[in-house]
Amino acid sequence: MLKIVGLNKSYGNKKVFKDLDLYIKKGEVVGILGKNGMGKTTLFECITTISKLDDGDILIDGISVKKDPYRSKNKIGICFQDAIFDRFFNALEILIFTGEYRGLSHKDSKDEALKILKKVGLEEKKERMSFDMSGGERKRLQLAQAIIGDPDLILLDEPTAGLDLEFQKCMFEILDELKNRGKTIILITHYLTEIVRIASRVIFFKEGKVTYDMKLDSTINEKRLLELYEVYC
Repeated sequence: MLKIVGLNKSYGNKKVFKDLDLYIKKGEVVGILGKNGMGKTTLFECITTISKLDDGDILIDGISVKKDPYRSKNKIGICFQDAIFDRFFNALEILIFTGEYRGLSHKDSKDEALKILKKVGLEEKKERMSFDMSGGERKRLQLAQAIIGDPDLILLDEPTAGLDLEFQKCMFEILDELKNRGKTIILITHYLTEIVRIASRVIFFKEGKVTYDMKLDSTINEKRLLELYEVYC
């Protein structure tokens, strides 16, 4: 589903990635761990073409983000750490537009948007503008935007930051549903409980490099992940 080949990315004199290779199979749920500033969010920005690659390529289900950015982005749902929305559209309109971008008709997009707003607890705020929402509500809306149109790859950057416990539970119910449907999910988080809760694989990052890559099973708990984090991050 995701293939990164020889990725190089710098900001000025700072080298974020040097010849990074990474492969994530369809249906995997992957947690990414690393300290702040080690390239995790930049990786998502490169996958979604927000940041231009210096060299190398990224393939989403075989589609190059460099050669065909529109088709590649059409397969991705993204929930960034900081939610940014168009100030001129309300919550329902934002979701309808996103659904149409992913190929739904206007009617189907509206129908799905209403269902997802109910799922994330924003049904009664569908006509509210994003700037008039709380931080937690904007995060809910961003999750809704990430999953409308049924994208194949879901990218989540600190998805539970600023969320109350009730919606954290709701979010993981949604992620469990996506996981059971065979969606590929990549999760950036500092919460080891979330990795243990949802992921089948964990990748440790340090200075833009993969330092350790392992499968998860029932024998791996938070204590063991913390031990590995201290070694590889």
